[in-house]
This record gives sequence, C-alpha cells and structure tokens, in this order.
Amino acid sequence: MKEEIGISVSVGVSFCKIFAKLGSDMKKPDATTVISEENFREKVWPLPVRDLVGIGPATERKLNKIGIFTLGDISQTPIKLMKNLLGINGVYLWQYCNGMDIRPVVDRDHKEAIKSIGNSSTTRRDLNSDEEVFNVLQELSFSVSRRLREAELEAMGVEVFVRNSELQSFNFSKKINMASQSSIILVREAMEIFKEKYRWAFPVRAVGIRAINLRSQGGGSQMDVFLNHEKFQKSEDVDTCLYKIRKKYGKNSITFAALKKDIGLPSDMTEIVTLPNRHYNM
Repeated sequence: MKEEIGISVSVGVSFCKIFAKLGSDMKKPDATTVISEENFREKVWPLPVRDLVGIGPATERKLNKIGIFTLGDISQTPIKLMKNLLGINGVYLWQYCNGMDIRPVVDRDHKEAIKSIGNSSTTRRDLNSDEEVFNVLQELSFSVSRRLREAELEAMGVEVFVRNSELQSFNFSKKINMASQSSIILVREAMEIFKEKYRWAFPVRAVGIRAINLRSQGGGSQMDVFLNHEKFQKSEDVDTCLYKIRKKYGKNSITFAALKKDIGLPSDMTEIVTLPNRHYNM
C-alpha cells in the first residue's frame, strides 16, 4: 500500500475481529501484528483496559476502582461480577478479553438490522425517588428518540434497566399500544413499568431506557379504545418539535425545565458505555 498509493498502514491479523482491531493499534507505522489463539494471552492480557475498543474513561475508572487494570484482569474476573458492574456490556468485555468474539466479517456497506435502540448511564449520585429516575430517563430518551427518527424506526415496546446501590441489576419491559418515536411517550411508558416493578429497598445508581420491538415508521397501529388519542398525538407533536429544534440549534437549545437542574448525570454524556457492531448499545 505504501509503494502503490503512498500511505502508511498498521495491520492487525487475528482469529477474531476485536483482537484484529487491537493488533492494528499495537505497532505503528508500517507494521503487522499477528494475534493468534496460541499467543493472545501473552500479547493481549498485559495491555491496560483502555486499549480495548469500547472502554472509555468512565468504564476505565469503574474497572480500576475494583482493582481491574489490565485486559488479563478482566478475563480472570468472574463474569457475574462484570455483569453486575457494567450490565450486559460487562459480559461482552469478558468475552472479548477471552477471545470469544463471534461477530462475522462483513462487507463495508453491510448494515445490521437494528433490533433495539437504548441509552444508559451510571449517575454521579444515588437516585432516591421516582421523580429523580424520571428526569434521568427523560434526558437519556432524547438520544433514543433521535436515533429512532434518524433510522426511520418506531418502537412497539420499551425496556428499563435499573442498577441499585448494592449493584443489583433489573430489567423491566412492556409493550406500547401505539408505535412511537417520542421521547415523552417512551419515558411515560418506562415509568409506568418502573413504578409497577421496582421496589425501593435501595437507592438507584444506574438507569437505562431502550426502545424495543422496532419496526419501520409509518406502519400505522390499531386504534386502542382505552387510549387518550388526543394526548398521545400532542406528545408526538411536542416531541417532534423538540427534535427539530435540537437538530437545528444543538441539543442544549431546548429542554424541559426540570432537566436544567442537576439531575445526577455525568457532565460528559460520552461517558455512556457503548460497544461496537453487534455488541453495540444502539
């Protein structure tokens, strides 16, 4: 490549995608790193956790806090502990560090069918009431709603993730009678299932909201005789206006008054944990 088109490249070659990516960053420039099933423990495990795709500053701090500093540390940590600490992403990280990445190599233009779109975050302080949980979910749902609209999808269900101060994790889900892209409606439905299912034995320390049972937008829904359709449509219209204003002028251009106070989310929202491709928090 350097001889023909004059650019330097670093190449990672491995038996799985995550290690191939890792190898491409290990030696630069003009280098090829081979990570095999026989040598990955020697090459990968001594690396700091931040070297793995999907581990940002916030995740690194969480791992360091319990004595996990290298990729080898992750591989030797009980998978249940990783899940309690980071949710399903903790499971994926454990699998990656043990060479269990089963994602196929696909064409560059290939697009996975999106099955769910969600956001979650650990808060800077404990949440102690339904109102505090609601505010965090509303902020997170703005991104969920935006990505639904950009993907031209709408949700027929919603899922809520909760982790309490004792690191106990819960997932609650429900169907939505009328398909929606609205953050307002998603949060309303999410709070309904949260209030029904969550028992306030301990404060909440992490929450998430996920749009599920996705379908292409505009498919229509069977009328629900028990639904206040005027209220439903108003929520859709208000949220559409919010989306358009935020898209044109930035996400801080408009929001709900309750979200202007400190609701406990990290100031840098990029700290929300995400992972690539099939193991990515869409």
